[in-house]
Formats: sequence, C-alpha cells, structure tokens
Amino acid sequence: MIGSTFGQYRILEQLGQGGMGIVYRAHDEKLDRSVALKFLPQHLQSDATSKQRFIQEARAASALDDPHICTIHDIAEAEDGRLYIVMTFYDGQTLKYLLEQGPLPIDQANSIAHQVAQGLKTAHDHGIVHRDIKPANIMVTRTGLVKILDFGLAKLGEASDITKAGSTLGTASYMSPEQARGGDVDRRTDLWSLGVLYYEMLTGSPPFSGGYEAAIMYSILNEDVQPVSTGRANVPAEFIDIVDRCLAKEPDDRISDASKIVVALRDLVSHEVSATTSAVSGVRPAGTTPVGPDMTSTVGKFAILAALILGVSYAAMIMLGLPGWVFPLAVVAVLAGFPVVLYGFRLEKARSEMLSGERRSLTGLASWLDTRKAFQGGFVASATLVVAVLAAMGLRAAGIGPFATLITSGALDREDMFIVADFNNRTAVEGLGDTVTEAFRIDLSRSEVVNLLDRSAVQATLEQMQLASDTALSESIASEIAIRRGAAAVVSGDIQPAGAGFVLTARVSSADGNELVALRENAADDASILSAIDKLSGRLREDIGESLVSIRANEPLEDVTTASLEALREYSQGESDASAARIRAAIQHMQRAIELDTTFAMAYRKLAVLHGNAGDPLSLQLSASEKAFTLRQNLPVRERLLTEAYYYSTVLGDDEQERVVYETLLDRYPNDVTALNNLAIVYNQRGRHADAVGLLRRALRAAEGFTFRSNLIENLVAEERWAEVEEELVAFDVALPGNAYVPASRVGIAYLNDDFEAATAWADSVAARSGADFWQRRSVGAKAALSAGQGRMTDYQRLSASVRERRLAAGDTVGAMFEELRQLSAVLELTASDTEIRAELDRIVAAYPWESWPAQVRPYPFVAGISAWIGDVDVARDWITRYRTEIPAALQRNDQAANIIDAFVMAREGDLETAIPKMESAYRDAGCRRCFQDLMGTVYMAAGQNEKAAAAFERFTSAPEMWGGLISNPAMVGPVLEWRAQLYEQRGETDQAIETLARFVKRWESADPELQPRVQAAKKRIEALLVEKAREPAATG
Repeated sequence: MIGSTFGQYRILEQLGQGGMGIVYRAHDEKLDRSVALKFLPQHLQSDATSKQRFIQEARAASALDDPHICTIHDIAEAEDGRLYIVMTFYDGQTLKYLLEQGPLPIDQANSIAHQVAQGLKTAHDHGIVHRDIKPANIMVTRTGLVKILDFGLAKLGEASDITKAGSTLGTASYMSPEQARGGDVDRRTDLWSLGVLYYEMLTGSPPFSGGYEAAIMYSILNEDVQPVSTGRANVPAEFIDIVDRCLAKEPDDRISDASKIVVALRDLVSHEVSATTSAVSGVRPAGTTPVGPDMTSTVGKFAILAALILGVSYAAMIMLGLPGWVFPLAVVAVLAGFPVVLYGFRLEKARSEMLSGERRSLTGLASWLDTRKAFQGGFVASATLVVAVLAAMGLRAAGIGPFATLITSGALDREDMFIVADFNNRTAVEGLGDTVTEAFRIDLSRSEVVNLLDRSAVQATLEQMQLASDTALSESIASEIAIRRGAAAVVSGDIQPAGAGFVLTARVSSADGNELVALRENAADDASILSAIDKLSGRLREDIGESLVSIRANEPLEDVTTASLEALREYSQGESDASAARIRAAIQHMQRAIELDTTFAMAYRKLAVLHGNAGDPLSLQLSASEKAFTLRQNLPVRERLLTEAYYYSTVLGDDEQERVVYETLLDRYPNDVTALNNLAIVYNQRGRHADAVGLLRRALRAAEGFTFRSNLIENLVAEERWAEVEEELVAFDVALPGNAYVPASRVGIAYLNDDFEAATAWADSVAARSGADFWQRRSVGAKAALSAGQGRMTDYQRLSASVRERRLAAGDTVGAMFEELRQLSAVLELTASDTEIRAELDRIVAAYPWESWPAQVRPYPFVAGISAWIGDVDVARDWITRYRTEIPAALQRNDQAANIIDAFVMAREGDLETAIPKMESAYRDAGCRRCFQDLMGTVYMAAGQNEKAAAAFERFTSAPEMWGGLISNPAMVGPVLEWRAQLYEQRGETDQAIETLARFVKRWESADPELQPRVQAAKKRIEALLVEKAREPAATG
C-alpha cells in the first residue's frame, strides 16, 4: 500500500490497524496537505453489515462540527471496490499510548475528560451515541487538543441499529452495564465510558478487569468499583464525585447529560486554578539583611532597580503609546549602569580598607564614587530618559520637527478620506500586487485615523469616469478618484524582488500627487510578506498620526486574516469580484480561500454576506455566519464587531444585540458605511425612520452606493416625505444611471395612487433596464401584484406561477413555497371556497421538503394564518405550537409577524380579550404601518371595535410599505375597501362610504367575470347611498 495512490491521495505510511479498519497517513496531492485514510479491511469488503457500519462512521462524524470530534472530508471507493474514509490527520498520540506510561497528571486528566465531554455533548445534541468510547479512540494532539475518533459503532438517532438481536457492541472494559447485557443504550452509555476513561487516567488502571471478556463483563454487572483514592490519594473529592456519578450501574442514577460534566469540570478546573494561584502567590518571609553593603546585596538591589526601570519603561511604552525606541534605550541604560555600579562598589570597598590619610589623597572618581552615588546616577539617567520621551511626545503633538505627524503638522485632517491604490507588482509572482494591496486595505481599515473610501464609492466613481468597475487603480486613477470624491490622500506602493526575498515600499501622497511620506520594509521570503506588511502599515499609521497605543492593540495581521498568502490572494480576488457584482465568482474565491485556511474567519464572514446577496439557500448563509462567529477572535476589531452584529441578525434574530454592536462600532469608527447602513435597517425595523434617514445620509457622504440610496428612499417613503423621495429618485438616476431600482420604486408610488396604467409601464421598464434574473422576477412579480390589486386573479395566478417557476429554476425552493402560499392567500376572500383552499394548502405543505430547511425559514406562521382564516383553528394552533417549540426563543423574540398571527389565531379561537392586546403590542414593535392591518381589522370588527377596525383598514389600503412602496397582498385591498365602506355606513359617514366604494369600483373595473357581481353590487350601493344623501335635506327640513 505504501506509495500507492487513491484518487488525489498518495499513501505515505501505516498509522494503525484494528478489527474494523486500517489507517494510513497520506498526502493530498490536490490541496497539498496531510490526511488520514481509513480503509475497510479486505476480508470485510464483502460483508454488508461491515460496509454499512463503515459508511455509518463517515456519516455520523461528518454530521458533527466540533473541535473535539475528528473531521471527515470524504468517503470514497477505490478502483478495486475498497471503501475508504478521508479525514484530517492529527499529529499526536492516542490516549491509549499515554496511559501505557502510567496515570496522567490530574490537570491533564481533567482537561482530557472536559474536552471529551464537550465532544460528546455535540454528538448527543445531534442524536448520535458513540458507543465505543475508549483510550484507543481518543486522540491527543501535540497542542493538547482532544479529538474523538471512530464513530463506526455510533447509533444515529432513532435510526435502526446495525446489530444482530441480542448482540453487544463496544470494547468490554469500557462497556456500560446495559451494553454488557445487550440492552438498549442512549447517551448515558457514553457517559459511563467517559467515567471509565476518567478513572483510568487518574489511577492508571481501568475500574473493571479480568482475564477474559466474560470476566470483565461479570465485574461490570455485579461488582463495585474500587474507590479512586485507593489508586491515587491526592485526587480532590469533587473530581472523584464526577467519576462515581458516571459509574452508577443504573442509567437513571448516572449523570444524564454531557453538558453537566462540561460545566462541572469547567467550574472545578477554574476553582483549582484560582486555589493554586492563591497558594503560590503568598508573600514569602523576608530574609535578614546583612550589615553593610556586600556584592550580593549590591547586585540584588541593582537587579530590582533594573527590573523596575525596564518594567515601567515597557509598560509605559505599551500603555501610553510611547515611541518604540524607549524600551531599547532603557535596556542600553541598564546595561551601561551595571558596570558603573560594580565600579562604584569596588571603589567604596577599597576606600573602606584604606587609612584616613590615604583616602584624603584620592582624587577624581576614586575619591567620591560609591554604590549609593552610582544608584543616584541611575535615577538621574532615568529622569533624563523620561524628560527626553516627554519632549519627543510634545513635539509630536505640536507638529514640530521630525517628530510631527501628517495630522499634527496640518498636512492632513483626522476626518480626511484615503484611497488605497493598487500596489505595483514588480515581481514574477502573479497576483502578488493584488494580495499586498488587499492586506494593506485590511490593516489600514483597523486604524482609528485612516478613513478608507468604500469600495462601492470607488466603483461608482470609475463608472462616472466611463471606466470598468474593476479597473486597476493606478496612482493616477486613484488620485483622480480622490479629487472627484473629495478624498485627501492616496496610499500606494510597490513590491519588488530582493534576492530570495522582497522589498515593500509604501507612500502617502496628497490627492494632487504631493508625496507626504514614504517608507520601506524587507521580507526575507514569501512567508514573511504579511509580517512585513504589518510592520510597514503600522509605521505608516504612526506617521499619519495614529497613537501607538491603538496600533499596538492590533493583533498581528496574519492572526486576524490568514497565514496563507495563497488564501489571502483568493480572498483578494473574491473582494474584487464582489465589488464588480460578480457574486458567483466571488463566492468561489471565498470558498477556495477557506479550503486553503479553514480558520480564515474573514472569508467565512464575507461568504455569508455573499450567499445572502446571491439569494442562496439560507442554510449556506447561516452556516458561514456561525463559523465566522465561532472564529471571531481571529478578526480585527472592526471585522469582529461586524461579524457579531451579522450573527445576531442572521442567526439569532436579536435586533437589540445587533443595535448595541453597531452603535459600539460607530463610536469607534464613525464613518464605517456598513455599520451606518445596517444600523439604519435596525432603526427602520423599529419604525425609527427619521433616525435611519440621518444614518444613510451620513453613509452617502462617505461613499456612493446602491444600497445606501435604496434604503434612504425606502425610509423616506415610510415617512411619506414624497418631495424628498422624488429628489432622491432623480439623484439615484444621476449617480447610478440605468439602474432598475428607480422604475421599481415608481411602480409602488403609482400603485399607491391607484394609477395602474403608469405602474404597469414602470414594471415593464424594470425588465427593460436589467436582464438580471432578480429584476426580471421583480418585474413579473410587480405585474402580478398589479393584477391582483385590480381583481384580475386569472392574470395574477399566471404571473405568480411564473415567478415561482423562476425561483425553482434558480434552486430557491424556500422562495417558491412562499410564492405559492402568497398565491393561495390572495384568493381567501375572492375566488376559492374554504374546502378548495384547505386542499390546496395541504398540497403545498406536502410538495416541498420544508422540514429539511432550517427551522428559521419554515413557514409555520404563514400556514397557521391561512388555516385560521378558513376556520381551521385547531390546525392553526398546532402550527403555532410547532413554531413555538422548534424555533429558538431568541429568534421568536423579534418575530412580530408570528406574534400577530398567533394573536389572530387566538381571536379565531374566541379569546378576543387576550388576542387584541397581544396583537397591538406586536404591531407597535413591528415598525411597519400597514403590515397585517387586514387581519387586525377583522379582529376589531369581531370585537365590535369598529373605530379601530376602520383605522386599521384605512392603513391597509393607504399606507406605504418598504421596498419601493409596493404593497404586499394586494388582492385583499378590494375586500378591505368593501369592509371600510360598510363601517363608514354604520357610522353614518355617507360621503366616506361613497368615496371608498368608488375607489373599489375603479380598481376592480377590469376584474375577472366571477368577481364582477361584487363590482355591480358596489355600484348599486353607491347609487342607493347617493339617493339617501339626496333625501337628507328634505328629511331634515
């Protein structure tokens, strides 16, 4: 086997062999990494049960994402039919090997038990029971990280077990009693095995032994375990208690959940650390001081003084942002002072042995230098150093001489914007210039004084210059963009070869081309480039005017990005593609960056955003966001905060935490356009539209962009500031000519004015302006909504079906299902009977694999609302119960749509007293004036609260919504207008009733034939009301 190749893997050496597999170390030729290959032994290839267990091992482990569980990359079949699993190669030893050396140190045993418990918790949370926890299946890497291996005997949830009746699986010494009996097992079996492991790590021997398997199993079933203290006397009682509770023979008496072990060990280990720290930090009794100075005393005093000077110098340099030369200068001073002190001691010692006459005859240093004066000289030198440092800092702050920065000298202002030009690549390494440029962008983005012009603003300016959006930014082009955008400075540079290494140069120039500062840094080889960039960027930031405290607070660049230059190159290309709206290409580059460095947190965050922008299945977005959040400590502060906010928004739905994080970010980086835009979205969702408008105008001052302009317009629409909406639509067309958003917005505005002819023309303009699938679908969807709003349900069904087919073609099954549910909800009060709606709802629910979707996107509330509308309140309540049970509480907290529908179901159940306050509270928190007002109006009518019902119906038929003002569920506007008219009649408001009915008739004048009777009825009612109104003067005369 050694030297053989299987697919992209070349076998290097055999690592181990067991009954169910042979493991080799191999080299992945494609990704240039070491992996482990586990082969099913040849004699088991024809055994269907063995093959199924082998496949089950891969399936079980690959379903788990935990740092303490082995990572499965693939399962494949060789040309000769042999199955093999590809997994991560871990450099370390199995726990079995470690235990062969004897019992482990208590802290190491605790750490291993804690990590195994963490891995088991993840497995158990996914319904997987390992069933073969033993030392040979626990790997301990060289760094102390523990990995659980070999899920070949794992039990997957409630799936049928791969055993024969009455048979037992596992290794005898580590079997639980129920395993030994061949009975049913659950997660508590794994906790028994963990207890056995823990016992063996502490004592050096397993708790149950025997000469053969049957004897061991008898011992497990019938004999009490020897106390841990018998094998080791110094084990704390708290740890023994965990072992004893894991080894309870009855499962019901055992610790029931791995999470309890995780918490207990974490707390106990923390307590042990604290206790140990307290024990060793006590004050040692001082020794006696010898009479008179001697060499030992003098050297000791000097050592204390030197440590004090160096410690204070270093701390001051870091905490106060003193220049980097302060500590080296202090070291030089200490080294220079030591021989002076020794010389003073020698002179003092020699004088003490002289006669007084001899001492009087001494001159120069020999007459007066002693130990005390040497130490005094050290204090004077330290004071001089302090004065020099303070003088340098004062000159820096005043902008005087060589200590001045670009900001303190007045060459630049703290609020000035910078553009990073593409670094010139003078090497033979393709793409290296782009990579260096991206690394500089990332590092400069961490600065508190360097405000980078957003990529979207650069891209928009290039288009205004009639250049492609991905045009390389030479210094001249960057300078022109700076002048157009009002930026003050351009950062540029070069990378060129220097022997086996490289020389990096960075410059800051004013927008008109005046060079303000130029620096250079050497990189010994490829691996040193990121470190050189980090140093060069730090020096550049210091010369611009950033405090050294801020610069030094930043982690090394490779720690907050990636140590892989190739991964950074892929990330750089992905950023470039994303800026040019090549979303799919950008996604591919980010995925390759992650393949090259699986801890590249920045790439995970960007990938999550790109999946969202691309409209990909939400599961992809959530997975990438969760991974980025897990790795967020590997990110710069700004990126870390953005990652946290994105996670709170996308994964948890916690808009309060999201708001806090964005406001924190803006306190530190007030011009961060991403935070400005996303905080505006949070404000918008809370109905704080005026605040959102202010943030978006700030964002547009810093950068041009579609997102900022569209979000600004939508918040102005929500406030009905129509003059400003018109101004911004015109400005949008000027800034981003030909963009389909403008006609899409005008569709909604025309719709609000019941101008269906203009709205239809604008919908056609959307399709004419952009061939992108999103805008084509948007155009068709708009015309579908317009048809529904006019009662042309046949056209609506056809157009809506077209939108659904487009979504399915794009792989968006979630969107397709919601499109069908919207289509069904449109006919609730129009063309379908309750029986027909019920049957169609059942068909839709059965047609989509929605139970495999993330719980957050399952349409429980939507289905519940439709069910309640047609009177199936028990069914509706079941859907709401499933929502409350399966959706995390954190996500439910801000899901006001679900809360309103829940209240609607309550109302249909007859509990109006509870339903109405709940519905009103959710509506206030939703931040949307029109949302669900049709439902709320019907509830108010059922409660006899007609004033509130009329107000709700008025909002539903008149208030604008976001996204260009297009109103959702337009088919319900007709019925709601009818209900409004009835309420006006009941209140004696004849004019309002006539006006509302007239609006209904005008909207539905071209409605489908089956709806025309309602139109005719409305016309007759108008005539009757006009007659009644004409009689009113005579009746009162």
